Amino acid sequence: MLALIGCGTNDKGDPRAEPPRDVVQEIISYPVGGVLPNDLTWETNNEDPIFASPNAKPGGTFRAYVLAFPLTIRRVGPDSNGSFAGYTRAGFLSLVSLHPNTRNFIPTLATHWAFDDDGKTVYYRLHPNAKWSDGTPITADDYLYALDFMRSKHIVAPWYNNHYTTQIVNVVKYDDYTISVEGASAKPKDEILYEYSMGPVPKHFHVLDQNWVRENNWKVEPNNGPYQFSKIEKGKYIEFTRKQDWWGNDLKYYRYRFNPDRIRVRVIRDVNIALQHFFKGELDTFGGVLPEFWHDKFKGKDFDNGYIHKIWFYTDNPQPASGMWLNQSNSILSDRKVRYGLAHAMNIDKVITTVLRGDYRRQHTHHEGYGDYSNTSIRARAFDLTTANTLLDEAGWTERNDLGIRTKGQQTLSLRVTYGQSHHTPRLVILREEAKKAGIDLTLQLLDSSISFKQMLEKKHQIAWMGWS
Repeated sequence: MLALIGCGTNDKGDPRAEPPRDVVQEIISYPVGGVLPNDLTWETNNEDPIFASPNAKPGGTFRAYVLAFPLTIRRVGPDSNGSFAGYTRAGFLSLVSLHPNTRNFIPTLATHWAFDDDGKTVYYRLHPNAKWSDGTPITADDYLYALDFMRSKHIVAPWYNNHYTTQIVNVVKYDDYTISVEGASAKPKDEILYEYSMGPVPKHFHVLDQNWVRENNWKVEPNNGPYQFSKIEKGKYIEFTRKQDWWGNDLKYYRYRFNPDRIRVRVIRDVNIALQHFFKGELDTFGGVLPEFWHDKFKGKDFDNGYIHKIWFYTDNPQPASGMWLNQSNSILSDRKVRYGLAHAMNIDKVITTVLRGDYRRQHTHHEGYGDYSNTSIRARAFDLTTANTLLDEAGWTERNDLGIRTKGQQTLSLRVTYGQSHHTPRLVILREEAKKAGIDLTLQLLDSSISFKQMLEKKHQIAWMGWS
């Protein structure tokens, strides 16, 4: 069966310019959609240094933990964007990636790339040896299918639906191992590779219909990375196994990496209990970012005798954004002056100097660590009760009740802060008490980490306290 698409063309002779129909039937092959320009300048990068150590010993099991069992192993759709998503998505490579030290682009699923004069289209030569974990070759069709897949209403993923419609607007097949990806707007070359790189979706695996979400909650999708799910014990642990015949084993930038034979991720719902498992040798690493652990609990004979090493290091990498995320559909938070007033009522510096013992620093922008792209002149709104009070008065919250909390008519300036990890409670208690000085009542809602994140994604929160990975 051959599924063909549409009949209209764009200025590149591509018959796929309009968003495609929902794909329910299996697609055997997509048609060639254009003629490859003859004047392309193909680029690659095999000159940067290998960044993994040849002294790394392969084998064994790497043991890690998560605080909550994932609600699904799907990559997209409802409940897929939880704390476990990093493990799942690591099994799916994209066309190119960034060298972690030089920050230059290096080949991944593509061997070469070239830029169109329009400033928004990139051409890729695909690696002919790339295969899905079930042995099926990865071809141009899997990238065209990815566009259909990510636009489909059946995956119930509005962000992906939007991104693959308004940002990545077209994918064209020239032969089985040559494609182009067109973005919505012209950008510098590095930004084009970063913003418009994409990964394939195994077209031979999926059937897109109204049952897709439910039927794929725990179905193992073929991937293209070095590890694949090998065992799932719901509520307890998930295990990945290294593919011994992985197609990328001999590629330059994959040498000496992915050394464990297995990765076992178990559920330990309390970080203090997880620390005890680490001390017993049942976990291989333990993050020391919490001051109470680093200063108070990371000590004893195992440290003194060199069995456990404490390492404090700095990185110059892009940093995730952390803090309070405000739901502007809330009647109180829809007012910009209230949001600004709330920002000036948050005594972040006091949290850092007390609970965090000065080990942290405040982020001033949503994105840091992006080199020349980071605007270091932007500063976060400082704790300033005078400014906070002025803004809240201007927003109409001029009266206070007997507890000192602001009111407007019959409404109280009370907001719920949802979060998913108990060790954040002391931080939020300080913010809550300091906010009272501005007449703001913060109520703290601690939930299981998966449930709290689900609530946030479904926009059922008022204020979400979290960090993006």
